[in-house]
Amino acid sequence: MIATIVANGKAHEIHVGKNNSNDDFFVDFSVVYLDNGKRISITVHPKTDLIIEHIQLDMELVYTDETCILANAYHSGLHSRWYFGGEIMPLDRNRPNSFGGSAAEKEIARQQNTNHVSSWSYTYITRPDGNMHFLGSLKEWTGYTVFEHDRDLNRLTVSKDCKGLHLSHSYPALDIFVTDGNGAIVFDRYLKQLKIRPRTKPNMVGWSNERLIEEEGSQTNLINETIKSIEANRFPLDYIVISEDWAVNIGDWYHRKDKFPKGMAAIAAKIKKADMKAGIALSPFVVSEKSDIFAKHPDWLLKNDKGEVLIVERDPKQGLKLFALNILHPEVRDYLTGIFHTIVRQWGFDMIKLSCLYFAAAKTPPDKTRGQIMFETIQFVRNAVGLDTHLVVTEVPIASVF
Repeated sequence: MIATIVANGKAHEIHVGKNNSNDDFFVDFSVVYLDNGKRISITVHPKTDLIIEHIQLDMELVYTDETCILANAYHSGLHSRWYFGGEIMPLDRNRPNSFGGSAAEKEIARQQNTNHVSSWSYTYITRPDGNMHFLGSLKEWTGYTVFEHDRDLNRLTVSKDCKGLHLSHSYPALDIFVTDGNGAIVFDRYLKQLKIRPRTKPNMVGWSNERLIEEEGSQTNLINETIKSIEANRFPLDYIVISEDWAVNIGDWYHRKDKFPKGMAAIAAKIKKADMKAGIALSPFVVSEKSDIFAKHPDWLLKNDKGEVLIVERDPKQGLKLFALNILHPEVRDYLTGIFHTIVRQWGFDMIKLSCLYFAAAKTPPDKTRGQIMFETIQFVRNAVGLDTHLVVTEVPIASVF
């Protein structure tokens, strides 16, 4: 097991239990054996200002034609699945984002249609005895971890999504929990290492107007008719959720469409009067080119390396350019805090469903990774909506919300 760190233009091999020190930094590289597995950790301590180009750990792993590999997708809107034998990862499995993608994503794209399988944050392979060999990151808040299975070389490479990171302080780069066992056992052990308590709340069942939002006429009338149908048929629903198309433009969350003539508070009140909870959906970090935010506050938006506003996507319905808000900008935080306060405290919604969260980390400052930005984003959202509000998040890197 050998680690490699490329920093300030120089590559350094790092070994367990040796004096891993040079003119630029020293490294703590340890393996701690536990009752049910082991923990591999690498922490970088700069002696001078560093620019990290790459951090990776290589270990031997035996693959056979019967080996099954779990490939966890970059975020929850992509497809996680198993790969069997020599099965090839399809081109759209972990495609680079339209805004350019990270070095890790581009490397994964290069490896597609080869005998490589990549996984984000955690992975496992099956053993001949039916058990799993599991590896999971315990510190995604310092940056995403990528597991790359090379079935030709019988090698697993674990790397950190941190290219170009400027360091002037100690950095816990990799912290990997490794264990063997059946499916339920290995994930229980992993969650215990993460100090995540078992879920105690019951599952919720809801209905959304997402497929009906484009219909002509009042959405208020549609919701009223839906409530009557639910009551008449005694459907056991906990929530009715309003699709994010309720806003005039993506990003202008204070302004509703005319299809909601009595306002969003009236919709929430009607749902709650029927003994259900009211939910509402939005993409808080995305704004369209037609929005007031784009016109009035271009300084709130993420920029590319040339200082130009970063296009992160196009609206699939209208083809409009979409941009991402800079979550580190204090005025953006104030604006979003106001939005969440209005939705929960003034309109009275019990649940907020958030989409496209990974766009918040589409571009990062030199001293932060995408994983760090995403972790800070989730913490901000939870604090802003309050602990008593049910929060549903989609299109988010899974480990960021553990």
